[in-house]
Amino acid sequence: QGSGGVCFCDLLCYSYDDCCSDIADIGCVAQQESSCVAAGFSGCCTFNELSCQGTGGSTSCYCDQYCYQVGDCCNDIKNISCYENENSTTTTEDGSCVTAGYTDGCCNYSTPSTTCQG
Repeated sequence: QGSGGVCFCDLLCYSYDDCCSDIADIGCVAQQESSCVAAGFSGCCTFNELSCQGTGGSTSCYCDQYCYQVGDCCNDIKNISCYENENSTTTTEDGSCVTAGYTDGCCNYSTPSTTCQG
């Protein structure tokens, strides 16, 4: 999520780590990268390493707290509310892709006034 509660609903947010937590709900998932959301996780995985692997892409990444130590977390791990510190005081973003009106896939910047902000 971005600073100050700002989040986005486009494919670029995966690179900048500022996606709204409900971005998968609108069908916007980074296709080229494996994903915790695509693997069906809704929180930190607590199983063995093989079952904690993200799916849906060509990269290998994980969806558990251990991945922070190893450095192999999926880019969307924070979208499932899995943080390095289990008791993280990180606040959730105020924005939402659904609330902002995005319902059919990733937002794009085809209209000049579009901000893709949740």
